Amino acid sequence: IEPGSTPDRGVQGSSGPTLHGELALSLEEAIRMGLENNLDVEVVRFSPYIADEQVTEAWGAYDPTLFSDFAYQNIQLENSFQINDQPLSKNKEWAGEGGFQGIVPLLGSSYTLSYASGQFETNSTVEALSPKYETTFNLGVSQPLLRNLIWNQPWFQLRTSKIAYGASLDQFATDVMNVVQQIQNLYWNLIAREDQVRVAEKSLETAQA
Repeated sequence: IEPGSTPDRGVQGSSGPTLHGELALSLEEAIRMGLENNLDVEVVRFSPYIADEQVTEAWGAYDPTLFSDFAYQNIQLENSFQINDQPLSKNKEWAGEGGFQGIVPLLGSSYTLSYASGQFETNSTVEALSPKYETTFNLGVSQPLLRNLIWNQPWFQLRTSKIAYGASLDQFATDVMNVVQQIQNLYWNLIAREDQVRVAEKSLETAQA
């Protein structure tokens, strides 16, 4: 390696210097090659990406949750009521409910929005409507006043994830600068040693003369 000299790039469009053979590198090229081939930097490079995905994952706690359920019942019992002349009491029910629920960032408010509907059939003579249909619409909001107000678990997880993301960026920058500093030190030490060799050779020539 000859620090400070201009590398022979050959034909235009060819790749840069490699790690094989004798190299002629400028300081900038030495730093670039050192960073590209440093495994520690390559590993730490992915830390900010991982931390950023953890922030996105923390935001997922505020995504609405969809829910639904469906029920069917068919009940047949011996009739024990004298006012009903049917030998068997038959009741059928189809019912379902669906909606979504979630929490609001920062405030910790929780909300629920649901819709339910059902159909009921019976052979009872005392029941005026058969089949009978029922539908309900529900909207609920809950707001904590003391506990879980602002500093609830999802918000705390989000804040810590953002701090970890910033720390990973700082750590990556620190590791890169440390590698750059090491390369610069080695580069200039090599130049100094070559100068010492030239001075020693000159002194030898003078002594021989």
